[in-house]
Amino acid sequence: MCPSCRKVNPPERERWCAWCAMDMSPPLAAPPPPPLPKQHTVRRRWPLAVLAVLAVAAVGGTAFALGHVGHGHKKTLSAPPVTFSTTTASPSPPATPAAHLVAVARADITAQASNTRESPPGQYSIDNTLDGLPTTAWNSDGDITSVGTGIGITLTYRFSHPVDLRSVVLRNGYVASSHSTDPFDNNERLRNVLITTATASRTATLLDTRSEQHVLVPQGKTAVVTLTIESVYPGLTARDKDAALTDITFYGKG
Repeated sequence: MCPSCRKVNPPERERWCAWCAMDMSPPLAAPPPPPLPKQHTVRRRWPLAVLAVLAVAAVGGTAFALGHVGHGHKKTLSAPPVTFSTTTASPSPPATPAAHLVAVARADITAQASNTRESPPGQYSIDNTLDGLPTTAWNSDGDITSVGTGIGITLTYRFSHPVDLRSVVLRNGYVASSHSTDPFDNNERLRNVLITTATASRTATLLDTRSEQHVLVPQGKTAVVTLTIESVYPGLTARDKDAALTDITFYGKG
């Protein structure tokens, strides 16, 4: 037992008290000093007015916190309005739009363009967009004053039977690279295209790229799809004002 604080120490504490750090080696014959008063027994009493103010502040803080949390909860539940008037082509399209979709056979599609470059004959036919070849394309005749950059030209595709259409995969512009000059850069590429089916119309913004791009279309059964050119990406030279489209594939729900 420590002669100072009167507390029992473990056996290994031979000299210095584990509680008050006093030296326990002096003889125990000397009368121990009186124990120190405990500080923690003294309690400070707050005035009732101060306690009342603290209680009101605590209640107000809790109400503010709950109101703030509730307000935030309402924000997370609210959703922004969704519009479907415009779609943008995917920059990294999959090989096929979806596993459950199937491509409409090219033999079951007929195509017609409101304007086509006729010289040389047949080289720029709208049928080129259905042959799957990157070396052929449809071109408008930009030399005709009324045609200009191709805005307003329509490309119409008819199916032999109604298709539950979901999307298209296309290659924009004239992708061919076997020419001495680059027809992709020289010719116009389609930018904003109004896609019209038997169910609805939707404007899609195509990417200015040679790669295939996946474009969503109005869903539902249709036997006719019309692409109306609303704007184009300009070519590098003023000489070539032909709008061009290399390839298009239609996908429907099987």
